Amino acid sequence: MWAQDNELTGSIPDFIGSWSNLTQLRFWGNSLEGPIPSTFSNLNALEDLDLSFNNLNGSIPDSLFTLSSLSYLFLGSNKFTGNIPQRKSTSLLNIDLSYNELSGSFPSWINETGLQLVLPSRLSCLQRNFPCNRNLVNNFSVKCGGPETISNQIIYERDNETLGPATYYVSSTNRWAVSNVGRFGDDNNSKYTSDSSSPFFANNPELFKTARISPASLRYYGLGLVNGNYTVSLQFAEITILNSPTGWESLGRRVFDIYIQGNLVWKDFDIKMDTCAF
Repeated sequence: MWAQDNELTGSIPDFIGSWSNLTQLRFWGNSLEGPIPSTFSNLNALEDLDLSFNNLNGSIPDSLFTLSSLSYLFLGSNKFTGNIPQRKSTSLLNIDLSYNELSGSFPSWINETGLQLVLPSRLSCLQRNFPCNRNLVNNFSVKCGGPETISNQIIYERDNETLGPATYYVSSTNRWAVSNVGRFGDDNNSKYTSDSSSPFFANNPELFKTARISPASLRYYGLGLVNGNYTVSLQFAEITILNSPTGWESLGRRVFDIYIQGNLVWKDFDIKMDTCAF
């Protein structure tokens, strides 16, 4: 059952918990409210649950973390409160709990081998107030998905670490971090990057030969920025969806929303038609 990136409202129906053969449920990017139904404890065949980017609240049910088949659990960008469940099944290896209002301490399973967890070393760092490493730097530049690049005397730090369905990477300079959440259908792009050898009409085409790609959520974080006013410059090039008159690739949606510090600054940004500056 996929119904992501729509305008659904209201609560999640309890009767979904009776769909005993359900393996995937993706409702991310809606305006759903209320708690996760207690009936979800019956979904023993469920492998993939993505409820991120809604307005869901209440505590996270312990039963979700012990479902026998669940491998992907994405609950980021909601309003969940309380503690992280202390027990987890061995099958659950991809978890996003970022941007909620969680409290308490980390459970012991966060150090489990093979686990991808979108939470940094401290629980508060990816919650709404984000109070980590304040007042240390006043700028940073990132070469998304590629090696270090210099353009107009600006050093764009490399960003070619391998990311997965639920990963968080902090740069070696501790000036910035990046997180990715989501799956491309049933197939996982091992690096969540794209590259192209096509020519670009730009001052420095090397900046646009690689890019990060994400099916649901790609976030960059400035760590320890000094208080003050900042200019955010976002440079885009379309290198994934081709402009082919005959290929199916040209039909893909290019629009996405841009948030800065949790505030929506551009809705339905069209990478093909628009330019942006903040």
